[in-house]
Amino acid sequence: MAYSVSSKFEKIKEKEGSTITTSYTDLGSPLENKARLVGIYSTVDEEIYISFDGTNNHIRLKETSDERTYDLAANKIRPDGFFMKKGTQIQVRIVGTTIPTSGSVWIELVYGEE
Repeated sequence: MAYSVSSKFEKIKEKEGSTITTSYTDLGSPLENKARLVGIYSTVDEEIYISFDGTNNHIRLKETSDERTYDLAANKIRPDGFFMKKGTQIQVRIVGTTIPTSGSVWIELVYGEE
């Protein structure tokens, strides 16, 4: 059986550091597709949390320069499997109380298309 799933990139979801507060705010729009690969990058001058439900802290990124890559569907070529759900709204907030003055945070997403 032959599979033909190609990699596609979703639009980058980005937020300027100076707009990040102590409350969770949206990091771009909700996912338009099921994400297979997720890259999270920050150059914000304060530590930040990333949340996938708007309530809980899921990922903590250190100040100035930090990045994480998650391969959610490693070695999967079928359309079913382990993915980040379509419609997920990624959110961000600062760890402390000091509002960042520089940098930005962004998410890069890869999905599969048959």
